[in-house]
Amino acid sequence: HLNEKKGVPMRNMKFLAVSIVIITAMIIISAGCGGGDGGTYVSPVSSPEGGKFVVTVTLPGYGSKGNIEGSVIPYRYKKLAVHIDGENTDVDLGPVDISYPLTGSPPSFSHTFSGVPAGLNVATVKILDSNDTIIAQRKHGFILDLNGTVDSGNLNMGVVISGGNCVPSAIEVPVGTVLYYQNWDSTAQTVTMNDGKTTGSINAIGTAGQPATFETYSEGSITFGSAGYYTYTSPSATGYVLVYDYQSPVMKSITGGTFDMGSAANPPGIAEDAPVHPVTVSNFYMGECEVTWGEYCRFLNSQGNQTEGTTTWVNMAYLNPPSLGVEYINAGNGDVPGNFRVKVDYANRPVACVSWYGAVAYCNWLSEQEGLTPCYGPKDNRGNDPSVWRTKNGYR
Repeated sequence: HLNEKKGVPMRNMKFLAVSIVIITAMIIISAGCGGGDGGTYVSPVSSPEGGKFVVTVTLPGYGSKGNIEGSVIPYRYKKLAVHIDGENTDVDLGPVDISYPLTGSPPSFSHTFSGVPAGLNVATVKILDSNDTIIAQRKHGFILDLNGTVDSGNLNMGVVISGGNCVPSAIEVPVGTVLYYQNWDSTAQTVTMNDGKTTGSINAIGTAGQPATFETYSEGSITFGSAGYYTYTSPSATGYVLVYDYQSPVMKSITGGTFDMGSAANPPGIAEDAPVHPVTVSNFYMGECEVTWGEYCRFLNSQGNQTEGTTTWVNMAYLNPPSLGVEYINAGNGDVPGNFRVKVDYANRPVACVSWYGAVAYCNWLSEQEGLTPCYGPKDNRGNDPSVWRTKNGYR
């Protein structure tokens, strides 16, 4: 039975002829006409029952700055999934949660999948976010013997070139990231960014063949040494790489639901609390930890400590100094950008002494750093309509 399958090596017509000869010979032997040894060997089709596939992945951007940043939050929670395009059968493996911290050099995550079909296989290895959106991937061809084990070696997860497009088209990584691009197309491709950074020419996919030769995939890379917003000029002009120089907050998925809110007693001066009424909240993400002084200080050094709503964003004159986690580098320069530092042992403590305006200003700034749409209006015109805020994808 011949079934030409895209991307998976199959027997060609030359082997069909040999197969017919062998089948004919078998018929003659079964009829009692004798036998002999043939001069051509054709490898038998492997059993669909297979063995194990050990997958080891390196995530782009993981290191001193933190883990991979996808174009969809949350940032830390990631899953590993594998699709096997096999000679005998296709199978989906996983997903499995990626556990942190990553270990090894380079830091990587490894998992052993069972139930992998024997024979020639092409694995599409994918990193998924909590919404099962692919944020990094690559292909890997291998041959698996019956009941055997194959190790992928270290796979540099990143962007792939498919149909002349970069997939995913948007990815976010910290400064210093080496981002890998793997070519899935039948022609050579070159990835070039708007500032001239390039992978150079990446070879086309290597053709599969017989006997026992799987497809091969070439890759190139670009090192992003400085923060910025980089767009593709080739092969696709519709994507970007956002390179940041700060640690993004770790987010957790919160399941929405319906609850009763309000007061039946109609408290004086708070009439809007009555009556008790159901409120439905959709799924959302929340920071795993409160915003720290280390995080907020980066914002202050970028924007300064501005006055809004009759007060500064941070009350630097707060009467309870132990609650204040930042101080001036030069007291004479006051609230200008670049004049703040975190007090000793305060970097991981939660912020305090921050006004509502200081909180929303930080949210807008953080959204802009990550290419998201700020939820609130500009300084001195933040808005007061939550229904408008809910239409934005930035931080709140």
